Amino acid sequence: MKIAFVVQPFDGIIPPFQNSIGLIIYNSARILAEKATITVYYPRKRKEHILQKLDGVLYRPIPIDFDRRLLEVVERVPGVFDHGKLFASWIYYPGYISRIAWDARRRDFDIMHIVNFSQFAPLVKRLNPRTRIVLEMQCEWLTQLNPSTIKKRLSSVDMVTGSSNHISSSVQTKFPELSIPCRTAYNGVDPARFQRETDNGGNTSQKSKTLLFVGRVSPEKGVHVLIDAMTEVVKQVPDAHLLIVGPRGQLPLEYIVGLTDEEELKNLSVFYDGTLSHNYQDYLEKRVDELGIRKNVEFTGGMTQEELVQLYHRARLLVNPSYSESFGMSLVEGMAVGLPVVATRVGGMKEIVDPGKTGFLVEMGSAFELGEALLRLLTDDQLCEAMGANGYQRALQQFSWQRRARDLWDYYESLVSKG
Repeated sequence: MKIAFVVQPFDGIIPPFQNSIGLIIYNSARILAEKATITVYYPRKRKEHILQKLDGVLYRPIPIDFDRRLLEVVERVPGVFDHGKLFASWIYYPGYISRIAWDARRRDFDIMHIVNFSQFAPLVKRLNPRTRIVLEMQCEWLTQLNPSTIKKRLSSVDMVTGSSNHISSSVQTKFPELSIPCRTAYNGVDPARFQRETDNGGNTSQKSKTLLFVGRVSPEKGVHVLIDAMTEVVKQVPDAHLLIVGPRGQLPLEYIVGLTDEEELKNLSVFYDGTLSHNYQDYLEKRVDELGIRKNVEFTGGMTQEELVQLYHRARLLVNPSYSESFGMSLVEGMAVGLPVVATRVGGMKEIVDPGKTGFLVEMGSAFELGEALLRLLTDDQLCEAMGANGYQRALQQFSWQRRARDLWDYYESLVSKG
């Protein structure tokens, strides 16, 4: 079988410069390469066309300089596209997907696996009518964008996969008249890299009072709620230390907050319109100082996977207070090293955390509930250790790259077998 992955036009795919989508596709591709011929199309800013082979996978760099210049021009023209719709339109990286579609026509793939951007599917299908198109959703755009537009695009798709049942079932519910299958392919973790420490039996009581957040420092991730929760935490555990690990750049308003119908998410617009701030990182820094917890909170910025593993092993627990989460990669990584986890009762995270066994789920936006859950784990070594052990087993059994690749392979075979 010949399979091609089409990553987003801004994804870092080749180690060590990977974002979350790049990490997901990289691991899926290298495992599937044991059974099939795999090509990964990815964006390249420089002009040279270099074929790269890694772990049996052919990486095909696609220039995006033209698209970037085009976007700069379009964004300066008022009224061409309503605010928030440019990224979902046909004019978003047309050169990138056109080059891919024509190159794929020469290579004659059985499967083309496109990530998130539904507008790419019609052109790819038009130039590759025999190829089966799989659209993978690592976000909720299919159910948030214009339904009639999405329905037309999905007519060029042979299967939709979601990173959680939350995503795949919501697409099926939104478009019940569509005959294409919607399936779930969970993201995973590499057990060889994220593994539980055995030198002290995984005894979390011997670890520091470090709380770890890993993710984009953006309003929808709820970092402001976590910082507010820390005020109560440090009253009872003065040496508690929160590490906030992730790139310092809030996601554009139109990607999540500007699309949602959920009131709690809509309210996060105050971090974009100047009501509270125009810059989320600046707001968080000021909030830390206002609350007098500067010595308890540290922003590290982004890190490589190797650096992250070291931090996971230093931490006592992993926390994700997000308002919107299609999956929750950091939860699985934390569980894989034996950490208990605390998350909000949102999206795919409800499918990862087994409440009371591997960690706690709390209501989004509630600094009080979040603080209570964090304190329970910081002050109860036995509970912390038991939840960490349960989470470790759950991560190995349910969330691995091998399982994801196996699920994808089954889905691909079901499409190809239809002829």
